[in-house]
Amino acid sequence: QTNRYYYALLVKYNRVLQQRNKLLKDARENGINYQLLDVWDKEIATLAAEIVALRIKVLKNINAIAGDIYKEITNQREELVINYELKTNSSTVICSQDDSPAFWKDWYLAGLRERHNIDVIRGNTGIGPHRDDLVITVNDNNLRSFGSQGQQRSGALALKLAEMEYVKNEAGEYPVLLLDDVMSELDSERRKQILNFIDGRVQTFITVNDKNLIPELECNRYFKVSEGSISED
Repeated sequence: QTNRYYYALLVKYNRVLQQRNKLLKDARENGINYQLLDVWDKEIATLAAEIVALRIKVLKNINAIAGDIYKEITNQREELVINYELKTNSSTVICSQDDSPAFWKDWYLAGLRERHNIDVIRGNTGIGPHRDDLVITVNDNNLRSFGSQGQQRSGALALKLAEMEYVKNEAGEYPVLLLDDVMSELDSERRKQILNFIDGRVQTFITVNDKNLIPELECNRYFKVSEGSISED
């Protein structure tokens, strides 16, 4: 959204990934051309390294912002941390905060070459940015696995608001914020903290089934949607 170079890298990476996967699938009938496979390995490693380095660099900024926002939402009671998770299609999972492209190029090239036989059998590339994910923890517990519904929703909102702040820092202005039916899953204290954070800061559209979930805010207007029609409430 804020980096055209990153978007161009993703487009090029996906093209190269498709070519490597096609070579792997064709190898089931025609045998593998290891010389050509090594060419694609080097291309993917180079592109993947830049993509992951940029992701981790951005994540470091968003991590700090999201952590502060989550502390506000929970009145300093809980600590949120976001890690970048690198996956393979085996059970190996590695988390790292290294944002050096040179490090990742060597890491990916070694990993791709090590997995040649597995990738040929499965007909796809089992390592790369296309498989990666974010791991969010609250007080050192995996939020997805062990967080309550309120914690999970608060974590998602903290990440969304942190992304909004990052866009503001990069682009010079806030994007429009949409919060779709999130208030009903939060307790009153968390709702209050989130609304205090956005009030007067950014243009926000909030959808709720119960108007009472949204107290009076600065410059707010209410609209009612009923049977396909919209009217000011």
